[in-house]
Amino acid sequence: MFKEKLAGTTLLLCVSFVLVYFGYQVLYGNHGLIRLMQLDEEAERLAYELTEVQEQRAKLETRIHLLRPESLDLDMLDERARAVLGYAHKNDLVIADPAD
Repeated sequence: MFKEKLAGTTLLLCVSFVLVYFGYQVLYGNHGLIRLMQLDEEAERLAYELTEVQEQRAKLETRIHLLRPESLDLDMLDERARAVLGYAHKNDLVIADPAD
């Protein structure tokens, strides 16, 4: 009788341990629910970052297209060069902006 109780208790403890172990792994393991939520958050963040990078790339591609010889607008190039370098033609009227 004592051996049967001991065997039953031992079996119950082993089953309990296995259930606790697998329960812990389901929640906190490398492939558990917590990790799944972390991966979902990371996927959302990376998707947002991807859209930002794609928008930046589209803007850069547009600017690059404008600099190609077949689509280069010399007036726009002259205007940008003057704005960046701070030059003006002798016949230009320059109005100083105090905010600059």
